[in-house]
Amino acid sequence: MAQKAYTKSFLQDDPADDPGLICDVAKMVPEMWYNRNHHITVVIIIIIIIIITGIIVTTHHPPHHHARFKVKTTVIGQACQARAKTNSLLADVVQLTSAMEDAAKAAADGVIDSLRQLLNALAVLVPGKVGIEVAKDAVDARSLPALGKALKRLWFDIALQPSQDWCEEKQAIWLGQLLLIGAGSREGLLSFFAAALLMCNSLMCFAKVLYPHVGMDPDEAWCESLAAVQTAVERDFQPELSRLPADHLGGSKRDALVSTNRLPALFRRMFDLEGHKLTPAQKGGLAVALVLPGTGIITAGGIGTALLLRKARQASRPEDEDPVERLFQRCQAEARAAIRRKENPVEVTYLPGSYGGGPGKLKICVHVRESLVPFGAVPLGNLGSDGVSAALVELGETCQLRPKGDSNSLVLRVYRPALINEELLAVEIARGDKVVVVPGPNGIVKCYTRQTRPKAQPPEVSEEASGPVSLT
Repeated sequence: MAQKAYTKSFLQDDPADDPGLICDVAKMVPEMWYNRNHHITVVIIIIIIIIITGIIVTTHHPPHHHARFKVKTTVIGQACQARAKTNSLLADVVQLTSAMEDAAKAAADGVIDSLRQLLNALAVLVPGKVGIEVAKDAVDARSLPALGKALKRLWFDIALQPSQDWCEEKQAIWLGQLLLIGAGSREGLLSFFAAALLMCNSLMCFAKVLYPHVGMDPDEAWCESLAAVQTAVERDFQPELSRLPADHLGGSKRDALVSTNRLPALFRRMFDLEGHKLTPAQKGGLAVALVLPGTGIITAGGIGTALLLRKARQASRPEDEDPVERLFQRCQAEARAAIRRKENPVEVTYLPGSYGGGPGKLKICVHVRESLVPFGAVPLGNLGSDGVSAALVELGETCQLRPKGDSNSLVLRVYRPALINEELLAVEIARGDKVVVVPGPNGIVKCYTRQTRPKAQPPEVSEEASGPVSLT
């Protein structure tokens, strides 16, 4: 305490004012230096002991905390390297996938263009309007289902002579395979690879019948070209084409500004619009629907309902049943119905009557009796889903109508062409009947039918009065 007091006085007071204080301080300096050196020595000894202890501990016990830190650093480094390698592999996979997709699309373009040219070569062999229209359809086609529809139309509109190799049963098998292309694409069951093989087989089988029909031998160059396409599909591009859907749009042809090909693929599948050409009225309706508010919601609701129905059908199917085989059976049943429609057309002739006059043109519509709504009154054309066949006939002309549907009970309607067609006559007929329409007095028309195929209860030849008939 005395030392602290002297030190405090020494720091606060002036030494010149107290001579005795100088002497006391002089005596305390050696003692202070001794105490200071003693403390420094103790501190140095403690530090040396700590260092020696650390060396001993380090020698006998490895630094686990350093080891853990080193291991953690190593793991983090390895994880970063693995992540970098993974990103590099993902980038390579993306590039490889993109390259494979480009290769698949290029191969699909070549296949579609080749098959389109081969079908065009077959269509130009058929004389008349049918060959020209099918050739145009083949040129405008951009998918395999569209090519299948064009080939079906070529078969449907020409009268092939039956033979041993082209009997009704073999036609049903061939047509079932052709219809499987469109049905499989709508159901999402077929790939582009499978659809291309079916299309090649259908073309080859049909060519063997068409060339003799037009009085020519099979063209070897045409057959070799088709065989080359089939070999390329089956041997060279099978992995690539198997990744594409059957209704993949390809080829060098470009779509029009308003075309069904510009619609989403799901929309085309739901309404079977592959290869369908829009009439001017349908183009106007589609353009209005694209800009009219609310049409998108209605369309989405319709597509959703169709998807739910498809899902319900798939859920009710047995697990051990092959969906493609079941679909092929449905296509064969549809093919047999199409053969009956082709072989039993309704022939309608518009002749001038004894009264004279009458409309210059008539619109004739034939549909299955069980159809819910006949659309012949509205001149929008046929979307291929309502089963109505229609034609405009002038005086002296004859047309053949083959309405869709399995039933043989049909309804023939006669309209006066207008913005909203005026119905003049409605009469029940059957498939294969020949109908003569003649104008009557006061702007009415009369209809005479003749049955050409025997039925269980053949109706009598009748003359129908003007005006719509009550159908019960």
